[in-house]
Amino acid sequence: MNREITWINVDQAITMGVEFELRKNLDVVHQTLGNFSLGTNLSFVKSEVDIPAKELEIMRLNNPDMSSKRELEGQSPYLLNFNLNYDNRAMGLSGSVYYNVFGERLAEVNKNGQPFVYEQPVNTMNINLEWQFMEDMNVKFAVRNLLDEDYKKTQVFKGREYVFTRFTRGRTFSLGIGYSL
Repeated sequence: MNREITWINVDQAITMGVEFELRKNLDVVHQTLGNFSLGTNLSFVKSEVDIPAKELEIMRLNNPDMSSKRELEGQSPYLLNFNLNYDNRAMGLSGSVYYNVFGERLAEVNKNGQPFVYEQPVNTMNINLEWQFMEDMNVKFAVRNLLDEDYKKTQVFKGREYVFTRFTRGRTFSLGIGYSL
């Protein structure tokens, strides 16, 4: 079976959400933590798209229980970001740890009634470190995708989950020396 993948914009969608953000220096916990700060961001989103009547008619040939509405493609129902930062200007040291996870999101809409394809949540963590050892020179080290979890898209048919695609991106390490003119 040859699959045709195409992109078609819908005329309209409804998206509602709420976002919470917090940033705080940790010296409120104890003065020795004055170089540390926390940040977090949490979003909850609900999206809805009406499936056009002709598409819905075709979809219901294979899936009579198909709803007339679906989520907006690519819109996660929740998104969580978290970061812990360290900044010691006197020593020229700084660093950050970033964590992110998103909720299951619609990845592909199938117009023939086959189950939609959903991208599953992935936990990611990145680390950045920098040392400014001279006024105009620094060393930077970074690790991307430290957790290296599987990226997975799935379909559910008759209560059973089927893996549509699965892969890992791998971890990336970088080291750089910078000089400012």
